[in-house]
Amino acid sequence: AAPWVPTYLTATDIAGIVVLSWNSSLGATGYEIERAATSSGPFTLIGSASGPYYTDDTVSGGQTYYYRVTAANSFGSSPASAEVGITLPLTTQTVLLDDDFSDNDRTTQNLPTSAAWLSSTSTSAGRLLVDDGALELNVGTQVGTQTVAYFADAAGNPAELADIGDSLVVRFTSKYTRTAEADTTSGFRFGLLSSEGGPRQTADSVSGSTLWDTYRGYAILHGSNSAISGWERKTTGVTSNSYLLNGLGNYTTLSATQTATVSLQPTVTYQGTAILTRTATGLDIFYSLVDPSNPANAWTYRTSDSSPNTYRYDTLAFSDENLFTQTIDNIEVTLRVPNPSSPNSVPHIQTVSLPDGTVGVAYSQTLTATDGDGTLLWSVAAGSLPAGLTLSSDGVISGVPTATGTSSVTLRLQDTDDFNDASDEDTRELSITVVSGTA
Repeated sequence: AAPWVPTYLTATDIAGIVVLSWNSSLGATGYEIERAATSSGPFTLIGSASGPYYTDDTVSGGQTYYYRVTAANSFGSSPASAEVGITLPLTTQTVLLDDDFSDNDRTTQNLPTSAAWLSSTSTSAGRLLVDDGALELNVGTQVGTQTVAYFADAAGNPAELADIGDSLVVRFTSKYTRTAEADTTSGFRFGLLSSEGGPRQTADSVSGSTLWDTYRGYAILHGSNSAISGWERKTTGVTSNSYLLNGLGNYTTLSATQTATVSLQPTVTYQGTAILTRTATGLDIFYSLVDPSNPANAWTYRTSDSSPNTYRYDTLAFSDENLFTQTIDNIEVTLRVPNPSSPNSVPHIQTVSLPDGTVGVAYSQTLTATDGDGTLLWSVAAGSLPAGLTLSSDGVISGVPTATGTSSVTLRLQDTDDFNDASDEDTRELSITVVSGTA
């Protein structure tokens, strides 16, 4: 039989990238994702996925997009899911580093077009090269290479996530080769950190050094098979060895949501993305690695940190393990800041549609908004939610639907800096359809 219709489709803006997620459909072996400029279409196919996750970076600020998903298997396709919409805010982007290694020089820094990429191993010979417009780690039979580079804003300062909504975006294109095809334990680590409070690496080889003790920030381990071990937060203190990333004794594991598909393939050039976004409660942390020629082959990993030890970053690090070569063709670091609001900014509801619910199945949908000056409070202005669902003041519709049908509700968003002024609020009428849960 054809698979069930995908449910609970959600769209989230992460630094100008739309991240879609939905519940897995019974019997599905893959999914097709469609997008439109209006809720009534026409919808156009934009990609596919093997699991219930997709990222769309072909979008622009100030625009509204609508999405729907279809599940498929060898017997056919399901009907399309309920569409979900999202409006992206306008942002100002500052490129801090855009290194394509075309100068074939890894030790000269000329920001923002090139950084100095230094080896932290006892010798750089054969371990770290810039050749033919690419940075290569673990060349030949060498193993365990780490490279570190620094970036800054125009004034020479670390990139700072000063306000809620500010994001630091790192993109890189790379490919990976196991020098022993039987080796499935190798992988690479990526770090986005702050060097403030301590010295910087200025030359190759820091073996036996305590250079990294005061560095703070985050690292992720990606295995050459389908596993991603997760985001880690670095704390200050003596590391377990001289490597910033290889010694994770002073890293704290963060909880996360992970998706994975296949092992890294040696003939594929992947697009990597890492994003740190400041939120009202800390940091939203996102990572993905995608095969652009086949987006169904993708890894995604998202988590949050309510106790970040820094909002300022100036350090990139890559480290390869065991019999594993990584070739990086380009790396870009961008600071994204939402365009400033006018004085007494009026809040605006971003959510333009809500996913369907299913009788007896837990429902949870977080409403999104922009602008406003104070704490934003959500409430029901008119109509009602489906039986069994409630709306919290921080904008989460949740509960377990108890009856089928479509309910229309007008949501109110109020800015507490001028709570009694009707001009300092926004309303929007939305609807939720509850289905019985049959295929």
